[in-house]
Order: sequence, then structure tokens, then C-alpha cells
Amino acid sequence: MKRVYLPEPLLSKIPLEWKGLKEELVFLTINELVPENDSHQIFDLFDLLLEAHRDYFFNHHHFNSFLKDGLEIMRKYYDMIVFEQKEENPRISSIENIIQTLIDQAKDNARLTLPLNCSFVLARMIDSLHQMKTSASVWESEQRDSIQSCLNSLKQELPQAFSLADELISRLCTTLEIKTQPLNVIFLTLNICFYNQQEKGRQLCGIIISHGYSTASSIADAANQLLQSQVFDAIDMPLDTEVAAIEKQLDRFLQMHSYYQGMLVLVDMGSLEAMAQHLNSKMDIGIINNISTGLALDVGNRIKQNEEMEAILIAACQSHQCHYRLLRQTEKPKAIIFTNDISIRVSGKLAELFRSSLPRPVNIKFIEVEYSRLKTTLENDDCFQQYHVVLLIKPLGLKLDGVNSVTLEDIVGFRNLQPLSEAFQDELNEEELDQFHQQLLKNFSLQSLMENLTILNPAHLLDSVYEAVSELQRQRHCRFQSRTLVGIYIHVSFLIERLVTRTAIESQADLTRFQKEHQDFIDQVHISFQRILKSYNVTVPIDEISYLYDYIANDEAFNKKELEGEAE
Repeated sequence: MKRVYLPEPLLSKIPLEWKGLKEELVFLTINELVPENDSHQIFDLFDLLLEAHRDYFFNHHHFNSFLKDGLEIMRKYYDMIVFEQKEENPRISSIENIIQTLIDQAKDNARLTLPLNCSFVLARMIDSLHQMKTSASVWESEQRDSIQSCLNSLKQELPQAFSLADELISRLCTTLEIKTQPLNVIFLTLNICFYNQQEKGRQLCGIIISHGYSTASSIADAANQLLQSQVFDAIDMPLDTEVAAIEKQLDRFLQMHSYYQGMLVLVDMGSLEAMAQHLNSKMDIGIINNISTGLALDVGNRIKQNEEMEAILIAACQSHQCHYRLLRQTEKPKAIIFTNDISIRVSGKLAELFRSSLPRPVNIKFIEVEYSRLKTTLENDDCFQQYHVVLLIKPLGLKLDGVNSVTLEDIVGFRNLQPLSEAFQDELNEEELDQFHQQLLKNFSLQSLMENLTILNPAHLLDSVYEAVSELQRQRHCRFQSRTLVGIYIHVSFLIERLVTRTAIESQADLTRFQKEHQDFIDQVHISFQRILKSYNVTVPIDEISYLYDYIANDEAFNKKELEGEAE
């Protein structure tokens, strides 16, 4: 059996890229060859996990049934390892430090959540499997097919969790220069799956802070298990730790979870209550003292039920011996404003389509505003007083100074999307932003947009609109730019819908001058739209022709100004 040669104090300080883990051959007596209890525990754990997977796979159960059984088996093993009294092992502590460093790096890149004890349990498993190479190799050889089948299922059903676990274990084994351990990929995938579940639409997050080596972690872990959801994170505070150091950890937690609207902080004594006042927070913060497992369960259940923060604070203090403080955010809530010159109904549909393109909920409100109102009030509109507007989705004809904005035409044409990236830079990481762009490209294709926004048959409508607009270009002896074309397709589609549903625009303006000055355009529209109007058995009133003219004129003027700016 091989033992690590490098002195233990040095092992904990090696950089992650260091690959010089030396080993030497040590001769053991017969008595020393008795298997350690850890080997029985680990093999028992994975025997149960693989049996649960075989039951799911061969009996065609739902994957969630295996996930539920697997998580329960994993939690029992956690309890056995964490609460088992053993002398401290410097080697395991060194491996644990390396694991925690890797996990901390992953947290920064992927908003990963794992319990504090995960590093300790994983270190025990890695060390045990490495020390008992022969028996582990024999067991893995016997279970090779079952292990691979389980890995395949996890990769298919939990691709993100599996990919992250596989990368972490691979990096760890490379760092320690040991053989890859597929069993720990299974174990870590289940951990990542459980501790990173999040109910859609949940507005609040929770964190427990307590003095002691693992007091906060133990309470959070127990509460999350009983709540069957990752509601609480934890920060353990050794007695010699200064409050300022905890403030830094809490600030980091806030930055990583800025998509929530509020945070509930459960602390064990009054000395920790004041720290929330020094946080760089953009969300409401509620603080409850005298933490206990019962209090955590009560608060966690109310968080899951999406109760309001102040209601949770009041109810918790009525049921438990504690008191609370509530620090309201001073900044305006972030919002994206949707407006268009078609109808407020379309703005609502666009907001919903936009929301469904996001990879997860974000801490940004989606607000629809009437175009006619915004066109009058501009930057002075109440929405800019009430919200921090990070993005305005608008038609080309609306120009507001100092507002980060993008047009619907640009989104459909998938161009000039930098304003989108800027709006979500504090909410989504690079991978999530890329997912958002890909889904946006799918949801905001012209075909998909019409399928979601109009009540008419989108395929037939778009074919007819293409034909009419092509004829209009021939009549005007010009070619509209691609962005102009996208906007015209959208506007003409809704023009036809308004005519079919008898909700056409009724302008209060005197159109006599328009008819006199632009009779050529009116004639061109009648000629170009002849077939589509006949197909839908409608006629186009002068109000709608004037509306279409204004759109084309504004768009052409905008494009001309943009081209002149590029030439300069």
C-alpha cells in the first residue's frame, strides 16, 4: 500500500497546478491489512446508489424517483461521516483545503452552491478510495457496467450538474496525481443537483450566520433537508473571527445572488445584527436573531411560500423568542420598459416572450408603458422616476436621451444587441448571457414572433405580407434596408390584424393635407396591397396608410442619419 511522502504542512499549501505528489512503498504487517471501516461505508453507499439506479433504469420509473432515492442515500452517508467522531487527519484536511479552493473558483464562475461539509466528506472519500486501490479496483471492475449506466443517466438528465462535477473531480485528481474517480463524479453530481435547486419565481433567499466551527452549516443543512429545497446558505464564524471578515463574505454572497429581491439573515446573537448596515446592498435585508433549527424551518417554509419579507419577520418573531430588523433598499428597483406603436397588448406579449428567453429569473421588473404616453412625456415619464430603467424596448421612431435602448427590429434582426448585454451584466454570467441570446434568437425570429403575437395564421399572413411589401418596393423604385423591412413586416402584419378584427386606427388629425401631398404613396399602397386585402376581405382606411407612411419615413430618416454618422 502506498503512502504520501510529502509532509502534511506543505501539502495544504501547494498550488492547484502543482503535480509533484510523491509516493513511497511502505511494508505493512498482516494486522495492518485489515480493511478500514471507510471502505465498507463507501462501497455500501454506492451499492445502494447503483441498486436504486438499476431499479429506475430497468423498471422504467421516472428519473425523479431515482433522484429522490439517491439524495436520501447520500444524505445518510453525510450524517454518518460528519457526525462520526474521528481523530483529525492532517492529510484529509489538506485535501479538503484543495477541494474547497476548487469549489470556491467554481462558485465564482457558475453561481454554485454546496454545503461546507461537502469538502470534508469528499476529501474522506477521495483519500479512502486512493488508499485502498486494490479493493476499489476490484469493486469498480465488478460494477463497471452499472457505474457507466448511472453516469450516462446523470449526463443525460442533469447535463449542467454532471458537467460541473466531472470537471471538478477531473481537476482535483489531476492536482493530486491520482486516478480519475467516477464514483465521486456521481456523488458530486447529486450534491450539485440538490443544493442548486431553486423554485421559479422565488423572491427571497436566506442565509444563516452563527458562531462556532459548523453551527450555521449544521442548522442550514438540516433545514434544507427537511424543506427538501436549497433555501439557506450558511456562514460559520469561528469565535476568533472579526465581524468585518463576515461582512466581506456576506457582501460576496449578495453580489452572487443579486437576482433576488430580498435576503433574510438569521444570526445567533446581537453582535452580528449591526453588520447589515455596512453592506453594499441593492436589496431589502431582514435580520432575525436567536437562530434555531425550528426558527430556520419556520422562516424557510415561508420563503418557499413566497410570503412578503415583513410578514415573515413578524410571524417568526410572534412564534419564537427573537426580534428582527428590516433594512429597506434605498435604490430604485431595476426595470425593463416595453413600449411599441402597435398596442399595449403587444407590449405585454413581448415582455412575456422576453422573460421566457431568460435562463433563470432575474432581479429586474418587466413594465409595459403606453406608446402614446411615452411619446409625450419622454424622459420625464413617471416610469423613470419610479424605476432604474436598465433597458427600453422601443420602436425606431421614439428617441429618448440617456436611456439604454434597443428596437424590436434590431432584436428580430439580431443586430446591435450590446444594450441587452449591458442591461443584464450584473444579473447573468457569460454562459447564461449566451444562453439568453440563443433563446432570444429563437423566440424573436419573425415567424416565432408572429406565432406568439397575432391571432391570424402566421405562415399565410407573412407570405401575403412579403408579397405586398415587395410590390411596394417596386412601386417606389427602392429597396428598404433589412431593419426597415423587418419593421414593415411587423407593422403590416398588425395592420391586417386590426382590419380583420375591426380595430383599425382612427386618427383625430386632419388627413386632408396628407392626402393632397402624398397621393402617390396612397396609390402605391392600394396597388401593392390589392391581393392581401382581397384575401382577407378588408379595405385599408386612410388613417392606416398615414400610419404606415410615418413609420417608413421615420425609419428611412433614422437609417440615413445612421449612415451619415458612420461616414463621419
